[in-house]
Amino acid sequence: MRRLFYLLIIIVVGLLGATFAIENQAQTVEVQYYFGFSKTLPLSVLVYIVLAIGIILGVLLTSTWVLRVKLKLGKAKRHITKLEANATISDDR
Repeated sequence: MRRLFYLLIIIVVGLLGATFAIENQAQTVEVQYYFGFSKTLPLSVLVYIVLAIGIILGVLLTSTWVLRVKLKLGKAKRHITKLEANATISDDR
């Protein structure tokens, strides 16, 4: 059920993106870079580029947080295993 919901969301967003691109074909935007370099792009392409950069940055920042949490979880699991081993040794005495 969850996959179907995600698929529906992807289809809706894709259709909205496609209609946005079609509606804004004629509108161009000039992007000026450093050192006098400039490029003229359709508005929809510029929006997609900025969106892709945002998604990539979001994934990178989130993955560092996830990695940190996984490392803490592994450390906690090792600590629990050590405590359980010590508890079984104490029970044997």
